[in-house]
Amino acid sequence: MESQSNNNNNNNGTLLDDTKSHHDQPLADVLKRFTKDFAATIDDISTNNNNETKKRCKKCNKKVGLIGFECRCGDLFCGKHRYPEVHECEFNFKDIGRNILAKQNPLCIRDKLDERL
Repeated sequence: MESQSNNNNNNNGTLLDDTKSHHDQPLADVLKRFTKDFAATIDDISTNNNNETKKRCKKCNKKVGLIGFECRCGDLFCGKHRYPEVHECEFNFKDIGRNILAKQNPLCIRDKLDERL
């Protein structure tokens, strides 16, 4: 019994020590922690709002639901405006295609020195 009461006293003593150290923290540290948590919740709220606004066509502002088409320019379009020519896309598809072809087909140049000798 005495050992249990000693353990309880020790536990209570450590709990009091923990609370003392918690209350001894400077106010600036507590405010920093609070502002970080608050900023994180604001970021979560703002990302939820971005998901809701992305469900409309960029050209006609029509709700697209589940069948929205995302273009390479990064915008979302309905079935009517999904083609780049229709929504006047500014993404440069030709440069992307040229770069892909250049990587897939390297130039093969033979040595010209053999012909001269």
